[in-house]
This record gives sequence, C-alpha cells and structure tokens, in this order.
Amino acid sequence: MLRFNTNNLKDLDKELDGSKKVVNYDSDDDDFKVVIAIQQRTAKKYVTTVTDIPEKYDLPKLVKYIKKCYNCSGSVLKKEDSDEEYLTFSGDQRQNVATFFVECNVMDKENIIVRGF
Repeated sequence: MLRFNTNNLKDLDKELDGSKKVVNYDSDDDDFKVVIAIQQRTAKKYVTTVTDIPEKYDLPKLVKYIKKCYNCSGSVLKKEDSDEEYLTFSGDQRQNVATFFVECNVMDKENIIVRGF
C-alpha cells in the first residue's frame, strides 16, 4: 500500500514539489509495454529493473516517488549501447513498482509485464 493518501500522480506532484509533472496526461498512447524484471546480484541481494518506459515520462521524478513510497534506493541509468534510460531499485520491488504504476494512474495494468522467478 502506498504511503501517500492519494490515488493520482497529479496530487503527488502538488504534495512533493509541484514543479515538472511526471507524465503528459493529455497523451493517449497506450502502444507500449513496460518490463519489470529482477536480477540476482549476490546470494541474497537482488536488483529490480524497469525498462522500455516511453519518453513521455519524467524518470527521475518516478524514481523519487517510488523511493519515498517504498523506502528503497533507486536510480536512472542509461544503456551503454543506446540512449535508452531505465530504472533500477534495490531489492525485490517488482510488485511495489507495478502497484505504484497502477494505483497512481501512471499506466494501465495491461501495459506492465512482470518477469522473474
């Protein structure tokens, strides 16, 4: 469950700092699939990656909100072979990230693929 008492990222934008919005809410492009996967780093340590995010999203803002909601560390990284950016979070945050995207109306459940185990 989210730490904030809100169901919309518009309210989160106002609550945290009110500057740049996370997403352009007027666009209706639903032709994308975001992949949330987990990678094992060491015996007990995991890293969650979120890839294939459309460019209309403000990735640093998404990382900031998810870090505050679920008390984990995260960052925006860039792939070496291309200019595509992706998100990483410490630990197994697959369900947390998927829940955040759906409950805060960032994207529909049909646009999210959760992989691992």
